[in-house]
Amino acid sequence: VRELSDGEQDKLRGWVSQMTLDNTVAVVGTFVIAGAFLILGAELLRPEGLVPEEERVASTLGRLLGDVWGPVGYWFMIVAVFIGFWDTVLSDQDGHARMFTQGSAVVVPALSRIGEATRRRIFVGVLLTILPLGLYLLMGEPVALLKIAGAVEAAHIPFVALLTLYLNRRSLPEGLRPSVASVPATFIAGLFFSGFAAY
Repeated sequence: VRELSDGEQDKLRGWVSQMTLDNTVAVVGTFVIAGAFLILGAELLRPEGLVPEEERVASTLGRLLGDVWGPVGYWFMIVAVFIGFWDTVLSDQDGHARMFTQGSAVVVPALSRIGEATRRRIFVGVLLTILPLGLYLLMGEPVALLKIAGAVEAAHIPFVALLTLYLNRRSLPEGLRPSVASVPATFIAGLFFSGFAAY
């Protein structure tokens, strides 16, 4: 990385700017959507005395929207929830596969002898498909599986955040290092999720 030309560093800076914008929009969008669901829950579910069973949240919310928009509203909510879950599955599979494939070769250099495409297939096939499917079949409760996935996610975020900071400070040239504002923000996020994971 330190041997990159100025042109290559400029190209990477552009990529970092694009990813910063992308992540900012994602975080702000998620915050707005989560806030909207909290408000809807307080304004709609509480007066109706509805506490949806965990696996029936989508159909309960669909029914409420259906009371306003009819069958179109009901199916709109069902499709929207399905798209949200499917999007999460695809982005997790792609993102985690990339992180594990490249990260494993950094952590255990001997693994770089196995081709990157082969390592990726192993991680996607075994770690991200067969193991979750086996866990689902063993437990039989999709909501319980989502809770486990949330706990795993909360536990691994601090490691990813703090190791990313460490690697960035250690290996990147000055012009590509995280900004002065992003280093403490990432560190604070890592500490927050450490507490959240412990909880």
